[in-house]
Amino acid sequence: MKKAMDSSELWNNAKALILTILIFYVAAQLIGLYTGIIIMKDVEKNPVAKALSQEGDPLLIFAYILLSAFVLILVIKMLKFLFPLLEFAALSTALSLPLYAFLRPFLPALESTALGIILALLVALLKFKYPVIKNGAAMLAAAGVGAALGVAFDLYAAFLFLLFFSLYDFVAVFITKHMEVMAREAIKRNAAYTITAVKGGKRMDLGTGDLAAPVMLETAALLHHPIAALFIFAGALISMSLFLWLVWRKKMLLPALPPQFAGMVVLYLIGAVVGAYPL
Repeated sequence: MKKAMDSSELWNNAKALILTILIFYVAAQLIGLYTGIIIMKDVEKNPVAKALSQEGDPLLIFAYILLSAFVLILVIKMLKFLFPLLEFAALSTALSLPLYAFLRPFLPALESTALGIILALLVALLKFKYPVIKNGAAMLAAAGVGAALGVAFDLYAAFLFLLFFSLYDFVAVFITKHMEVMAREAIKRNAAYTITAVKGGKRMDLGTGDLAAPVMLETAALLHHPIAALFIFAGALISMSLFLWLVWRKKMLLPALPPQFAGMVVLYLIGAVVGAYPL
C-alpha cells in the first residue's frame, strides 16, 4: 500500500514539475510571437527594429553563440567573479525587447525603446535581490531572444540555424559535456539561464535557449504563412511534453533541442502536406 502511495506521489510531483515548465514554455512562445509582430510592424519607425529585421547569416550567428559559450565556460573555470556581470548584461539586453513590445501600444517608438531599456535594467537588478522573479525574467528574456532571431531570419534560414544548434546541443551534452558545466553553474547560482520547477523535493530545469528556439522558428514562419507558425507551435509543444516526461523518467541531463527540432519539422511538413500552407 505504501509503495502504491509513494508511486502515486512521485507521479503527481512529476506532473506538477512538467506542467510548471510547460506553462513558462507556452508563455515564452506567446510573448515572443507578440514581440516579433511588434518589431516587424515598427521596422520603418524604429532604427533598432530595422536593424533587427536585417536578414541574418545563420552561420555567423551560430558562430557568435559558440563564442558566447566559450566565454561563459572560461568565466566559470577561471573568472567566476564575472559571472553575475555576464548574466546581468545578457538578461537586461534580452528583456528590453518584450518590455518594448508591451509599452509600444501606449507610447511612440523611441519613448518605448528608452523606457523598455530602463525597465529591463531594473528588472535584471531586481532578479539578484529577489530570486523569486528569476523564472519570469528568464521566460521574458527567452521570448526576447527568440523574437530577435525570428525577425532576422527567413523561415528556411531559421530551420538551418536550428539544425546547426541542435547538432551543437547534442555535442555539448554528450561529447564535450560543457553544457553540463554551464547547467550546474547556472543552477548553483539560480541564474536566469534556466526555468526552474520544484515540487516535493524534486527539481527540473529547462534552459532558456530551449524556450527561445521555437519562438524564433514561429516568428520566422509568420511572414511565410501564419498557419505555419501554429503547426510549428504544436510540434514544439508535443515534442517538449514528451521530452520532459523522458527527462523525469531518466533523471539525467538530456539535450532538448534535437527532439524539439524534430517535432517542429514534422508538424510543419504535415501542415504543408495537408495543404494548410505552401511548402
